[in-house]
Amino acid sequence: MFSLLISLLVLFLLDLFLGSVHVPLKSVINILVGIEGEKESWEIIILNNRLPKALAAILCGAALSVSGLQMQTLFRNPLAGPYILGISAGSGLGVAIFIMGLSMFGITYLLQYQNKNWINQLHNNSAVFDKTYKIHNFQMT
Repeated sequence: MFSLLISLLVLFLLDLFLGSVHVPLKSVINILVGIEGEKESWEIIILNNRLPKALAAILCGAALSVSGLQMQTLFRNPLAGPYILGISAGSGLGVAIFIMGLSMFGITYLLQYQNKNWINQLHNNSAVFDKTYKIHNFQMT
């Protein structure tokens, strides 16, 4: 148990340390403790990008392990997996609907950009879709 906690801490620090921008390990630890880093951009990278990603990875891993334990306990089967309740098939269906169904309306295009003005972009895309639909279904009488 102790070795798992040590490996979790080491991998957590590695996740904060490694990336496209090289930030020294000493600066990462200083930023986490609250001491100002050498560069302000490093603080932004660590606190706004890498730290939330690392914490989300830890929380998702913990949630997956607890859900697996609950499923094994519920079915009283130590080999119970997500295929018993159809969770894997349902997630595959959700991904297929998202990729194939929503891309028709340009929604996946909007999700590529983390823009605060996404409502305006959604309105613009729906207007374009409406105009192309009207042009496509135009009939000469």
